[in-house]
Amino acid sequence: MLDINDEEIKMRQHVNPLSKVFNDIEPIPHLKDIFNDHTKPLHLDIGCGSGNFLINLAKHNKNWNYIGLEIREKLVNKSKSKLKDESIDNLFFAFGNAEYLIEDCIGKFPEI
Repeated sequence: MLDINDEEIKMRQHVNPLSKVFNDIEPIPHLKDIFNDHTKPLHLDIGCGSGNFLINLAKHNKNWNYIGLEIREKLVNKSKSKLKDESIDNLFFAFGNAEYLIEDCIGKFPEI
């Protein structure tokens, strides 16, 4: 954080999603391996950041399952560590380029 004239300014790290660094992903497991009830509707949040919004949403709406995708690994790790302190079984965070993650797991989503 920068301190300019006694004002605190937050600067966020940006990444290039086209970088070859993000070509390789850790596949998202099948939904039945992630969630207790994989038949619930699925909310996919692309660019979930620090995960606070999804954690609150998952806590207050147990009728849905949630997957948060984020390209900044540090934020995904923080989100996952927040989950350890909560009893939330309808939320999963994944690190990587959303294009490749979605391509990998599209067959794992429930059929409509």
